[in-house]
Amino acid sequence: TMPILMPQKKPLLSIEMLQAFANLVATSLQHIKAEEERIAAVQERAAVVDAMSDSVIVLNLDGKIISCNPAHLKMVHHSSANEILGRNFSELREVFCDPEQDIPKMLGVFRAVVQNGLSKPVEVRVRRADGEELTVSASVSLQRDAIGNPLNVIAILRDITPQKRLQEMEREAAVTRMAIETIEGMPAGVAIMDFDGTIRQVNSEFERHSGYKREEMVGKKAIELEIISKKENQRIEKEIIPRLMNEGLVRNIEMAVMDRDGTRIPVLMSWSLMKDAQGKPKSFIATAIDITERKHVEEELEQSKKFLAHTINALDDSFFVKDEQHRWVILNDAACEVMGHPREELIGKSDYDLFPKEQADVFWEKDNLVFQTQETIINEEEITWHNELHTISTKKSPFTDSRTGKKFIAGTIRDITELKRAEEQLREYQQKLQSMASELSLTEERERRSIATGLHDRIVQPLVFAKMKLDELESLTTSADSGKHLEKISNMLDQVIEETQTLTYDLGSPTLYELGLESAIEEWLSEEIEQKHNISTFFESEGAPKSLSEDISGFLFRSVRELLVNAVKHGKAQNIKVSLQWEEDKIKICVDDDGVGFELSQAGVSRDKKCGYGLFSIKEHLSHIGGYIDIKSKPNHGTQVVLVAPSKAKPMGR
Repeated sequence: TMPILMPQKKPLLSIEMLQAFANLVATSLQHIKAEEERIAAVQERAAVVDAMSDSVIVLNLDGKIISCNPAHLKMVHHSSANEILGRNFSELREVFCDPEQDIPKMLGVFRAVVQNGLSKPVEVRVRRADGEELTVSASVSLQRDAIGNPLNVIAILRDITPQKRLQEMEREAAVTRMAIETIEGMPAGVAIMDFDGTIRQVNSEFERHSGYKREEMVGKKAIELEIISKKENQRIEKEIIPRLMNEGLVRNIEMAVMDRDGTRIPVLMSWSLMKDAQGKPKSFIATAIDITERKHVEEELEQSKKFLAHTINALDDSFFVKDEQHRWVILNDAACEVMGHPREELIGKSDYDLFPKEQADVFWEKDNLVFQTQETIINEEEITWHNELHTISTKKSPFTDSRTGKKFIAGTIRDITELKRAEEQLREYQQKLQSMASELSLTEERERRSIATGLHDRIVQPLVFAKMKLDELESLTTSADSGKHLEKISNMLDQVIEETQTLTYDLGSPTLYELGLESAIEEWLSEEIEQKHNISTFFESEGAPKSLSEDISGFLFRSVRELLVNAVKHGKAQNIKVSLQWEEDKIKICVDDDGVGFELSQAGVSRDKKCGYGLFSIKEHLSHIGGYIDIKSKPNHGTQVVLVAPSKAKPMGR
């Protein structure tokens, strides 16, 4: 018989289940161990972070602050992390010294880390709760989870303020050394000073001018050493320093400083602002140039200006200076008085502001000519002053300012209205005198001729007739004694007749009025010059003789006779030539001699009695009748005198 098998029950935990449970327990234990290890690691890292001297901030991927270590609270002087936890770092504007610059810089680093996992350290300036500013170096890194996913961002902030200050001090020391080396070689006195006036460094030139040694000045205030007076120091504090802070440079301010002996020194000062690494004003460089000599020159120049002003104001003539725009820049008192306006109303104005356009046009034209030619011009112009027309004489000279190169005109104005009137009257008087002199000369000539005619008709002819009768009586006389007496009387009559004829000829040549000018000159040249003085003579005439008035004929004959006498007596001539040239409306007479000659400066002005009629009389007479005289002469080279007279002139004096 087959045994009846009873169905068996399965065990509550199968081996598989036990195995799975065992595996689960093992895994759980591993996880627990791993978590314990992670917690331990986190706790270890937290302990490390808390122990770090650098500031550590943990941010989520949105930029919110999750945690920070105690070092951060200490660095920023926060009492609790709650002041920043949960806040986005981009909102912490009060933390950054320059939020407009530093926050974008931090955002850039944060984004670079989140996107690429990489970034470079950056420097930013932060402000602690107590207001102190720090320079920190920010390094940002990405924290990942176990499978490598981005988890948090860790920012490590290191306070590098001491290092930056050291660098700044080193840089400032280098800059100071460079400044000292630079100012040492400067020709002006230079000092580096704090804003309270404390002297930090000076150069040798500053020592020399102040009289103090460098070690006596460094660390002390200029006002304590009395280098700067209280008044000047107040001026620096109230005027110079504010400008310096605003502009960075203040130049060329005249001030006065004192040396050790109390001597006042005028200086030209300049100030230059010095800044630290953060661009904040730190100190300034003061430069002082001794302008004592310049002040002396300026004082001398001022005295010269005053002297010049007194001088030009003492002038009776108007004096002015114009610039290239024809504007008055200098006027003396006489010019202002003549123009009828005070100086302040005239300076800067031009001729068009004062005179009619047609007159101003002339003035500008003359001014432009001076500017263009750079030559002095003297001119007579008409000008309206006080509603009256005046004649003025202007002298305008150019000059150029050697310092600026600008061109000017210096001029004088002389009112010659009365002088012109006087000259016109003088000319009228001279014309009247010339007319009177000519009339007197003609009257004299007529009287000479009348006397000569009277001598000839009333004396010479009766004497000749008496001589003839006396000669007849002598021929009839038989007594020897009577004959001798009659002969002696006859000889005396001959002498009287000859002298009377000579006197008659001198008073008026009969030949001149009977045969004409040519014959009279030729006869007188031969008989009076050649025969009496044994001088070689030559006479020539060219052209058809014209009929001349007795006045002109007599004047020309006497003039030629005077020239011939001068050639013999004063010129010591040995050869004389007289030439007549008849032209259509004039006659030209040339007298040449080989005598000793004379300087032309003496020609035409002699009134010496020794010269007889004189060249002056001949010149004036010729001018009156419309002729002229031309003289050529040199010492030891003879003389040539040319007389030109109109042949158809009206009889003079009629």
